[in-house]
Amino acid sequence: GGGARGAGATRRLLAAPASQSPTSSGTHRLTAEERNQAILDLKAAGWSELSERDAIYKEFSFHSFNQAFGFMSRVALQAEKMNHHPEWFNVYNK
Repeated sequence: GGGARGAGATRRLLAAPASQSPTSSGTHRLTAEERNQAILDLKAAGWSELSERDAIYKEFSFHSFNQAFGFMSRVALQAEKMNHHPEWFNVYNK
């Protein structure tokens, strides 16, 4: 999805990498080179790599709870299609 709208917008997502073996959707674990490039691209977009686990992190905030929850609902639909289930948290507009 696109970036957060408005000043001070924060969303928090924690995501683990794709599976090594092919799945029914045809996804596969990235090669080391692909993963390194993806991490660089994600860092350029404001994500950080968590050293204590194999995951990435980004925090976003919105103007309201409705905007934050709407974002999470849209992401949830895409995540389900990808068989990816992020660890994430919502508190009011974050």
